[in-house]
Amino acid sequence: MQRLLHKNRYVWQRMRQAPAKAPEPHPDARRKVCRQSLQQHAAMDECDLWYVDGPGFGFTPGMP
Repeated sequence: MQRLLHKNRYVWQRMRQAPAKAPEPHPDARRKVCRQSLQQHAAMDECDLWYVDGPGFGFTPGMP
């Protein structure tokens, strides 16, 4: 079995129990502070705050 897998260039490795590194909490904390600041500006009617998905494309168009 191993010879057949090796011949077809498959790799046999065990799966890790945990990720290699823990994610850094700093970027998430910074995003949270920025989001709160924008929400405060939107609450004071200084700007319009729109939420879109990750790449920046929404399902509802911005202009009619």
